[in-house]
Amino acid sequence: TQQRYGEGRGISLEPIALPEEPESAVKKYFSVESWVREALTHPDWGFYASGKMQYHKYYSTFPESLSPFYGRMVAQHLFSMWKSMNLKAGERFSILEPAAGEMSLARDILTFARERAGQDEEWNRFYSALDYRANDLNANALAVGVQKNQEFEKEGKLFAVPGDALSFLKSFEAAPVNGVVLSNEFFDNLPPHQ
Repeated sequence: TQQRYGEGRGISLEPIALPEEPESAVKKYFSVESWVREALTHPDWGFYASGKMQYHKYYSTFPESLSPFYGRMVAQHLFSMWKSMNLKAGERFSILEPAAGEMSLARDILTFARERAGQDEEWNRFYSALDYRANDLNANALAVGVQKNQEFEKEGKLFAVPGDALSFLKSFEAAPVNGVVLSNEFFDNLPPHQ
């Protein structure tokens, strides 16, 4: 006899009987959006929010695997963007990084900008204008990032903001900033409806 796929494995191939009323189906079953959000951000078992996810164990991203070169390249592009904005002396250039993880990209950008500031007056003005705000839902990753970037935090160049990235970004609606939203992973991990 031929075994059907899933037999004996707890997999049912029978169609699910949905309730006649759509409202009761919504109450009984997760939507795709809800499932993705919970899988990523639930405080007890979400991939990012639970603190159980280990960046170097599960994956590596360009800011990590190409450090410090990737950060230097991004810093040069940010410098060009800052120049094109023609900000007045004393105006801040903000870099908002949701889902910053362990803040390796922040470290590499700020380190390169500080090095160049010591060699070039225009880079010095750029570095003086920098205001880097890094956010992450994973408190453990953010704590590692703060440790890596203590010197920039003491200089007032870097501010770590714990919590949900969408709330972090929405907090700037009331007081708009001059600068950029920079993220390596955040937009890839939004639930589909966002």
